[in-house]
Amino acid sequence: MLLNLILRKIINKIQRSIPNLYSYFLKKILVTSNQKKLIEELVNKFDAFCINTNGYHSDIFFLKSEKEWLDNINRLKSFIKKSDPLSFLKWDVIKNTMFVSDGPYLKKELSYLKSLDDWKDRWSKSIRESAIGSPTPYLYYLKSSGNLMHHAYHLSQFEGNANISISSLNFVFEFGGGYGSMSRLFHNLGFKGIYIIFDFKEFTALQEYYLKSIGINVLSINSFNNYQKGVLCISDLNILKDILNAFHNNEKSLFLATWSLSETPLKFREMFIPIISNQKYFLISFQSKFNEIDNLLYFEFFKTKFPKISWNMWEIKHLPGNYYLMGALTKYI
Repeated sequence: MLLNLILRKIINKIQRSIPNLYSYFLKKILVTSNQKKLIEELVNKFDAFCINTNGYHSDIFFLKSEKEWLDNINRLKSFIKKSDPLSFLKWDVIKNTMFVSDGPYLKKELSYLKSLDDWKDRWSKSIRESAIGSPTPYLYYLKSSGNLMHHAYHLSQFEGNANISISSLNFVFEFGGGYGSMSRLFHNLGFKGIYIIFDFKEFTALQEYYLKSIGINVLSINSFNNYQKGVLCISDLNILKDILNAFHNNEKSLFLATWSLSETPLKFREMFIPIISNQKYFLISFQSKFNEIDNLLYFEFFKTKFPKISWNMWEIKHLPGNYYLMGALTKYI
């Protein structure tokens, strides 16, 4: 315990002492003409966004209980205007909402990943962190970050439960995609299909910036129908409905929501259920309570809306009060 504290203090001291050198390194090594173009594109998009501060977000929804996310969006907007996106993973709004850097449970998740037969040839390679965004490396595995390892743990649990590999899927719909890290991990694991992220337009812009920066094919609405693989980041619910309807017969489709669906109002969840009714696999994680919402009760109800899906729900032992809900079309079990 004392050694861990000493190591953490040393790392923090080093990080504090060389911020200018690190910034210089990023700008010299990472800022290509393409990267400058992507940063300019990101900033221009945010300049064009207009958020109604009365509490309504025009592209998706905003109720009073979602004020926290409205505040996060405004905070993100402020960072985009005033700070360098090369280090966006250092921004507090990102660290507090979508980037896990440390925590005792990460040791257990890393230990589990290392116990897998394909750790050396597959998982260890898939969680090598990118320098884009300036992520904080995980103290006990400096090749990766706590966030990327955490995502890998979710996917390893899904593969074991659903008995299907990530590379065998050909369509993924992620509800709330953070900054795009999970999508990146899917591609690292050999995914070669269509990946859709539905989120607020501000986070959609950040996802596009990040995924383009690490070389993943990001699709536009106009180019979507011409491609068999790539990532489409959207915030328009009507367009989402049309796309998911077009893929309703896909036999290897996954709905993914890690602590996102469980943080939306019940009215929106009710509206959203028919949209994902044709998905064949499900990977959902959630906290037992969100504000006044009893999520354990809600997801018991959620399961009844998908009678053809065989479900497994269990508490994540090293994260008490948090649960996995995973399912697959009964004929695949």
